[in-house]
Amino acid sequence: MANESKQEQPQTAVVKAKKPRIDAVDGCRFALVFPIVVAHFARFGTKNPTLLKLLTQENVLVGGFFVISGYVSAYTSTELGKRSADE
Repeated sequence: MANESKQEQPQTAVVKAKKPRIDAVDGCRFALVFPIVVAHFARFGTKNPTLLKLLTQENVLVGGFFVISGYVSAYTSTELGKRSADE
């Protein structure tokens, strides 16, 4: 009988505040990745040495992509409103 008098409490879900998506960052990442993808395919499609030299200089683009991806990773892994160290 003691079990019958207990009522089940409804479970409340904790909803975390989501950070807004920064569309400009996604656009920058796309702008850096697109020439890299094109350059990978252009190597098979042309024998023009000038065009190949121009398209195969993607090392700067890769570095920029990694910097922006690092920012996105840090942005999404931190919690809103939390401070640490010296407040």
